Amino acid sequence: METQVESGTPIVGRRVAFARRDFRRYYIGYVASLFGSAMAGTAATFAFLGTGRGASDLGMVMAMGIVPILLCLPVSGVIADRLGCRRVLLFADGLRCANRAAFAVTLLAVHRPPVWVFMFFAVMQGAGEGIFFPAYSALIPRLVDRAMRTPANALLGIARSATTVLGPTLSGILIAAFGSALVLVLDSASFAVCFVALFGIPISAPTASDTPSRFLTQLREGWSVFASHPWLWMQTLQFALFNFMVWAPFLVLGPTLSDQHYGGARAWGIAMGSNGLGAILGGGLLLRGRRREPRRPLVVAIIFTTAYALAPGAFALRLPLPAIAVLMALCGAGTAVSGALYSTVEQRVLPADALARVSSYNYLGAFAIGPIGLAIAGPVGAAVGYTTLLGFGATYQIISTMLLLAVPAGRRAPETGEVSETSTSCASSSESETRQPTTAQ
Repeated sequence: METQVESGTPIVGRRVAFARRDFRRYYIGYVASLFGSAMAGTAATFAFLGTGRGASDLGMVMAMGIVPILLCLPVSGVIADRLGCRRVLLFADGLRCANRAAFAVTLLAVHRPPVWVFMFFAVMQGAGEGIFFPAYSALIPRLVDRAMRTPANALLGIARSATTVLGPTLSGILIAAFGSALVLVLDSASFAVCFVALFGIPISAPTASDTPSRFLTQLREGWSVFASHPWLWMQTLQFALFNFMVWAPFLVLGPTLSDQHYGGARAWGIAMGSNGLGAILGGGLLLRGRRREPRRPLVVAIIFTTAYALAPGAFALRLPLPAIAVLMALCGAGTAVSGALYSTVEQRVLPADALARVSSYNYLGAFAIGPIGLAIAGPVGAAVGYTTLLGFGATYQIISTMLLLAVPAGRRAPETGEVSETSTSCASSSESETRQPTTAQ
């Protein structure tokens, strides 16, 4: 018989989550950084395309941004559990703030920067992301109580979604009027806002007795927890293949097709903005649609990942822009629901003192072959056709979701009581039960 984590747990609503001062403060700073990043992604992409280069070179630049994430994730997870997630997050925000500012200055100073310049700033940004992800996963359980985690995760998901509605749209307008450099300056400022917000939140760092002294020991213990959870590593594998075959081609060929057939940055901004609008509505389902969580939240999360196929599918069919916007909105709704439920389940099941390390392996696996997908999307798309490659990715996503649902271990999580949230060591936790991953979009 399948068991799911705290099925039927009451959802307490956004007002209760916002009543926590520390969560409210970080939420404001995090929303600022999300908004800047949502604008900067479009700005960096079209700054590159504006140099006259095509999809193949764009894919290489994007791939270079993923490689440092892979290198930083395991180290960052251990450091976050050792020194505390707050310190690591502050460093990540500072690095990304400086990098975006330097990128903006470079675009203003150099008319047509060479490819290696774009690669350099992509690498530095990727390093900041790789440092950020594991520490962020460990932060949220320290800001809200157990009962508030589903609404807190839904609120964070809605914030990500809202910024993807406004960010790309506003970015397209600003790029057309002032160029990409201004957007990158705004992104740099947004990281500064998040830095200040987090700096004012008192979160105690782990004491020496809380963590083992050996770095490699901590790495092994984090892996031990990760490997002992079949539903975690099976879904990590699913998302690794998703990033390789579905999302990497979409990120490279989507803006390329927008530039060639739909009018450029404005069309891509509308598509991604629609995705964010749908995600807002999806997050609202978790806050208002029901008073209780789904009885099997993990199964529901897996089912909703089918919606990821709609994004590449819309471009594969070369639909009119309004139809693309509708399908992108449905994709966003599915992303929001699955992402919030995944995060809630893992925060409840995983031991708090191992969360950053286990999340680092989760992200590492999910991103592992994504750079290859980004690098080959342009050449493969040119060989078989852009729409053919996107259509293949959409079909794969539907099939992979069905296969994961067909495997009992992939849809089964332990009851909350089976894993202690406040275990004193990862080693003891890893011997008890199982756990699961997040999307790596």
